[in-house]
Formats: sequence, structure tokens, C-alpha cells
Amino acid sequence: MSRAEQTELIIQRVLPSIRQHQCSQPKLDPRAFVLGITGLQGSGKSTLASSIVESLNNVHACRAIEVSLDDFYLTQADRQRLDQNNTLLKTRGQPGTHDVRLARLILDQFVSADKRANAQQELAINEFEVSIPVFDKSLHSGCGDRLPRNLWKTVPRDPPVQVLVFEGWCLGFTPCTNDEMEKRWMAAKKQRCRQLESSTLADSRFSTSTLSEHSLEDLVSVNRNLEGYCHSFMGPQHLDFLVHLDTEDLSNVYTWRMQQEKALRLAKGTSMMDDEVITFVKGYMPSYEMYLGDLRTGFFKDRDPNAQNKELHILLDLPRNIVQMRTI
Repeated sequence: MSRAEQTELIIQRVLPSIRQHQCSQPKLDPRAFVLGITGLQGSGKSTLASSIVESLNNVHACRAIEVSLDDFYLTQADRQRLDQNNTLLKTRGQPGTHDVRLARLILDQFVSADKRANAQQELAINEFEVSIPVFDKSLHSGCGDRLPRNLWKTVPRDPPVQVLVFEGWCLGFTPCTNDEMEKRWMAAKKQRCRQLESSTLADSRFSTSTLSEHSLEDLVSVNRNLEGYCHSFMGPQHLDFLVHLDTEDLSNVYTWRMQQEKALRLAKGTSMMDDEVITFVKGYMPSYEMYLGDLRTGFFKDRDPNAQNKELHILLDLPRNIVQMRTI
């Protein structure tokens, strides 16, 4: 199945929800349908988001744009001011390395006239355009930085955006209670001790068991940041539908991310090398271990136990082919 065919297959699963939403909106100030796309590093969520937007605009007569969680990373200068004692915040990615206020204001442009007016005032943006920040990952030898305001993306506000495709690696993650975090962390510690005692600890650079390598204090800090994210702009109350790109083998993330960095290097001349990618991806692993299991059981269930057909779980193999698709 080609990538275009895969995209269309996914769109057909989402379209009924989009059409139903459009029919329920007032004519004067309709709210955009927010389609979330979440997935592991390198799984192709950004490519899928772009493909869906292109198809909605050109095939399904539905005005759509895409926004990435990456667009809201703190500037390099602001990231350097973060708690350097927390190893999880030393590289971009984890909750706590994004500008929550900026994300909320940008996304508010698609919610209602009142919130749009407030966002325009606070950001001093043109009332005739939608303004979206841009983060260039190739800057500073792959550390990345937000581009100046004059290089942000802008799209005309009229006609109104009907579908906002919002993609991000931790979209769909739900914060745990402190007790549950400690329970999972202690379980990871015990498992690692058993592996060391029995000499069964995998000798691999592509480790997918890193939770026990971090302090509980650091993990709780990230969890607290995630709670703020969900409350402000990316909890289930902020999304209408979620597409989740997953894989059976979590170590695929390392290969996928290396492929992406190689492509970035060819395109822009600079990016992370393989050893840097491994270190970078390991910074994400604790969150995969902590939150991925809950996401796989359903993102909207805690907000609405009766919610159905609002989440599409897609299982990918190493070449990123769809091997399973199910609606939750």
C-alpha cells in the first residue's frame, strides 16, 4: 500500500467525525475540528499530518492547516535556563521544554472569536492572518531554535480553518498520580535489579528500559509539567479526534530517528549524528515507559467513558507499513 493510500485510509476513518462536527457548528463563528496526531519519534507523524492536510484541502474540499508541538519549543536561550539538575530537561522534548503560554495563544486562534481576539492582542498579530511559530531543528548543531517572528508561518484567516491538524510526540499522554508514578518507578527499579542479578540485562545501545536510570524527583517534575500541558492546550478536552502511530518494538524509534536526522543532514547540511541521536532518543524513553501503556487503552476514556470512535490506533512495522488499525 502506497503512502497516499495509507493517508486516504486514515482520512476515511476520521471524515465522519469531521462532518458531524461541522454540522454542529454555528455559521457565524465555527470552531475548527482539532485532529490530534501522536506517535513515536520518527514514526512519520509529521509526514502524515502534512499528507492529511494536503488531501483535506485538495480532495475533500475542507480547509485544513497543520501545527506541530515542536513549533512551541522554548528558544535555545530559554531552554538553557531550565533546571540543569534534571537530566530529562537537558535536551528538548520532554514536557517542560515548550512555551505553554505561546501554545495556548496560538491554538486559541481556532477556538472562538473571544479567545481569538485575546490571542491577537497578547501576541500583537495581524487580525487578518493566522500566525504560527517555526522551530528550526537544524540550528546550533541540531539543538534547534525558534525562528524570528518575521519568519513565522502565516495563513489567511478567511475563509475560516475547518480542520486543525495538531501533531506531537507526547500528545495523548495523561499525567499520573504521584503514587502511581512511584509504583511504576519502583517496579522498573526492581526489574533492573533482577536483570542485573541474572545477567539478562540487554547489552544494547538501543535501550527501551531507562525509567530506573532517572530520579523519581525528575520524573515527578516532568509529570507536573505534563499536567499543565493537558490543562492548558492538549488534554482530551482540547481535541476532537486522535490518531496514534505505534509499533510493537519500541527500539524502532532509534532507527527511525537516525533516518530522519540523515535526511535533515542531506537537506540542510547539519543535524545530529548517530551517537547524538541515541542520547537524544533515550531522553524520551522514560515518558514512553510511563505513559504509553495508558494511551494504548484510550485517550478519551477518563473524560467520557462512553466516548467511541474518537481515537484511531495504528500499528507500524520497521518500514512504517500499517500492520494493524483499530478504532477505540
